[in-house]
Amino acid sequence: MKRKILFLVGLFVGFVFVGISIAANPPSTQTAGGLMQQDLQMNKQKNLERKIDAEKSKQDDIITPEMIPDDDGQKVLIKKIVVEGSTLLDDATIKKIIKPFENEKLSLKQMQVIADLLTDEYRKNG
Repeated sequence: MKRKILFLVGLFVGFVFVGISIAANPPSTQTAGGLMQQDLQMNKQKNLERKIDAEKSKQDDIITPEMIPDDDGQKVLIKKIVVEGSTLLDDATIKKIIKPFENEKLSLKQMQVIADLLTDEYRKNG
């Protein structure tokens, strides 16, 4: 009987010491090394976001009629392109897209590209 009580007391004391030692160690995010790791991860993430933004800005270059593959279809002189009822896109954005195509002879395929460019811009802005 004494052995059982002694064993239980020893077991209890062991659990208490293990619990104290675990509680005394702060999580790795609160140590100097953990904070340095967090800073390193945040810097990596910021660099990645910058690279993504740089790629997006490269994609925002102006598309001209010459960049669109020419088809053998009939072309029509487009003097002016008018976009009405636009609420999501400002005039400057619309002009940036349509300006290179005004006063140009365009095929139906090229006209579709203009519509696609405007649609893509609408999607970007919600």
